[in-house]
Amino acid sequence: MSTDIHKLLLAEISALAIESIGQEIKLKYDNKILEDGTLDSPSVIKLVLFIEKKYKITIEQDELDIDNFGSINQIVKFITNKKG
Repeated sequence: MSTDIHKLLLAEISALAIESIGQEIKLKYDNKILEDGTLDSPSVIKLVLFIEKKYKITIEQDELDIDNFGSINQIVKFITNKKG
């Protein structure tokens, strides 16, 4: 299951990055998407809304941190933990 989540998030984050920085980038699952400036603030909000809708979870404000959203791998781990 997590491989599917990885692929879906990679596609979504890549699309958001194009929207955010205006160019296509090559992402890997461990790229630091927040630290590297891959996504701007509006794109992060769109990503959170996408994840909540797609995986039917609620992401609390205190969960929006670098430990949970720093990379695709971290996001997948977060989603998996939230879904139980």
